[in-house]
Amino acid sequence: MRRSVLRVVTAVAVLGLAVGCGESGGKPPAVAKQAVPSVKPAPKVTEERLSREVLERAALGEGDARGVDILEVPQKEVPSLPANAVPYCGAVGLGLSRNTDPKTKVRVSRGAFDGKRHSALIMSLFAHNGADARAVMKGLRADLADCPGFRGDDGAHRTVSSRAEKLGDEAVSYRVAAEWNKKHPRFDTSVVVVVRAGSVVMIVKGQVMGAGPQAERDVRHSAHALVEAQLGKLARTS
Repeated sequence: MRRSVLRVVTAVAVLGLAVGCGESGGKPPAVAKQAVPSVKPAPKVTEERLSREVLERAALGEGDARGVDILEVPQKEVPSLPANAVPYCGAVGLGLSRNTDPKTKVRVSRGAFDGKRHSALIMSLFAHNGADARAVMKGLRADLADCPGFRGDDGAHRTVSSRAEKLGDEAVSYRVAAEWNKKHPRFDTSVVVVVRAGSVVMIVKGQVMGAGPQAERDVRHSAHALVEAQLGKLARTS
């Protein structure tokens, strides 16, 4: 069962890699909304860089998130963009690969499957110092605001839209939607939620596995629940 869940979540990550590089095209969508700090107190996480040992201990494990199957994703099974690929829209594409900008050598990944909502997610935690973590978010917001969409290797034009989220110290989410099917434009949609908590940046990605707005809401709900559980454990551990 756990291996089958791992195959699902890594397949979700592979699907998302197609949107990491490609050719520009189309008019830009509305300017991306700026991420803002959460209006409710966030669990306090250190501004110091965490070691790999501490980050591993702080990452969610089985039983840490109610109703969600959590498992470790070995680093070698975390898909990445080809070495010669240039991510389109800067950090928008980098958010789907193995590192952030600025880069860090300390990263852990977890797969998650929400059986109630049938949502498969992959979450990565990146250990920075506080200044670099804030720089990751600033760069991502700038790249989102300047992203006109792009055409992937499959020929589909993809649009990118974002919005601020009230998670952690600051957060933003974005959706990448293919336009090859005009009747069901949300059928091929990825949702990415990026959160900073102190010195840690977490990226949660889910593939919308059905048509219609409810399918996307389910993925967002699962991603938010996963982030909230991770924020709590991160604060307790760090």
